[in-house]
Amino acid sequence: MTISKPILPVFNLRHNPSETKDVKMVDGVKTALSDEIIPPFAFNTLVLSVNYHTQTDGLLLLEAQVRRGKKWSRFYKLGLFSKDFQSSFPAQQDAFGHVETDCLVLEPEAEAFRYRLNLYGDMEVTLLASSVTNAHCQEPLPGLPQGSFNARVEPVSQMCVKHKDRRRICSPAALTMALNYFGAQTDVMRVMKEVFDPSAGIYGNWIFNTACAGLYGMGSFVRRFASLKELPEFVNKDSLVLASIGYKKGELSHPAIAATPGHLVVITGYEDRKILTADPAATTAGEVIRPYDAQEFARVWLKNKKGVSYIVRRK
Repeated sequence: MTISKPILPVFNLRHNPSETKDVKMVDGVKTALSDEIIPPFAFNTLVLSVNYHTQTDGLLLLEAQVRRGKKWSRFYKLGLFSKDFQSSFPAQQDAFGHVETDCLVLEPEAEAFRYRLNLYGDMEVTLLASSVTNAHCQEPLPGLPQGSFNARVEPVSQMCVKHKDRRRICSPAALTMALNYFGAQTDVMRVMKEVFDPSAGIYGNWIFNTACAGLYGMGSFVRRFASLKELPEFVNKDSLVLASIGYKKGELSHPAIAATPGHLVVITGYEDRKILTADPAATTAGEVIRPYDAQEFARVWLKNKKGVSYIVRRK
């Protein structure tokens, strides 16, 4: 079978959990399987996002399965969630691909996927989203955001946090700024505990960060961008983008850190060929708010990190 080059570099989709089929109840666990989802191109990465609600001892196991030709893969476990803890799973690898903590990586590409929700107790899924891309083919699309916008977020420097892991907490630091912008009134130390993945030993699990935002009453999900032109829909008074960037020394002018293989910043706005950010890697809170050249930012985000981000917004 010959698969043509993707027409679209990324495919993002919001799902309605109530539309799942084959709902079963076995030993107190409700299992719901989605319909087959066929993106417009063959893909080699898949990320799911989930927001949920439970008041007691509810549990959620989130899984995904992919199809290549007529053959379906196993179900890969992408996250276990409850009110008091969450965890990813040990290495999962087979002939279809492998799970890199929060991202299913496939080689060669797959053509379709579906997800499965396993729910116990009063667990309720309130938002579910998926994002796929073909990392071999994606190139940033040209264009700059129209107009201007600037969200006045309260700056947080991860470097000022009195914790041994302060150099590893860009994600909870960025998330704290976004949550507080929408009135959450939380702090980095609390968010660190809420997003920590004990299995991987990291704070940057995308699925857990979006789930954490959901617990604060936000709608939050992973999304990949193909162009800076898409920003106005997601960077406004009701929504912010937390973007994953990576760059070598010299690729980004006046950065908070000279180089990084992966780092998270809040995109707070855009104006005059600049992308406005709150960069938690700054040495002090006074240096967190900083503009970056739009074309350079497109390279370190859309090209180097395939446009991956997560959205935090008002419901």
